Amino acid sequence: MANIEEQVKGSSDADPHMEHILEEMLAADETITARSVAKKHPAIKHASSITRIPGRSDLLAQYQERQ
Repeated sequence: MANIEEQVKGSSDADPHMEHILEEMLAADETITARSVAKKHPAIKHASSITRIPGRSDLLAQYQERQ
């Protein structure tokens, strides 16, 4: 069985963990950065795992704009 990060890399679907983290951060008025999301995510260990994958990067940008 592939881990969560491998599943997300091979899929065009959004990462539900990342989306949940972003929703919580938005509600708590926390500054949303790739690094802060990576620290809270169970499978993503580095900010570059968010910024180098277009789907994740786009999702991050959407929440940063909402903030």
